[in-house]
Amino acid sequence: MGPWPKVIEHPKLEILSETNREQFIQRRVCVEIAPGQTSEGWLLLPSDKGPFPAVLVVYYEPETSVGLNPKQPLRDYALQLTRRGFVTLSIGTTGRQCVEAGDRCGHLPAAFVSRLCRGELLARDGEPPAS
Repeated sequence: MGPWPKVIEHPKLEILSETNREQFIQRRVCVEIAPGQTSEGWLLLPSDKGPFPAVLVVYYEPETSVGLNPKQPLRDYALQLTRRGFVTLSIGTTGRQCVEAGDRCGHLPAAFVSRLCRGELLARDGEPPAS
């Protein structure tokens, strides 16, 4: 697989939409996961005042982990964690983007993405730093 890409110290995080849901804020986001590569996902933030513990949830597609896929009701890991006071960032890929881009290795290891997103999730008061 070769060496890991250089860690992006301050990955770009773009908020695409925001909705109040149950007792938390649901944001559709686009996060930079490698130079020139982004992934869309969902950032769920408890409505209470933080700081909060944070979890990166990687699944095939992020809609399932935040409870937006009615065909997979028992795999809503991020939703369940957010209901319990965690900030969650749900990202995923079916691999199609990698195939279309001609990338044979496809996915970045979850540990790398977790390290990359750590600073974005562990911000004061549960709010990610502005990009």
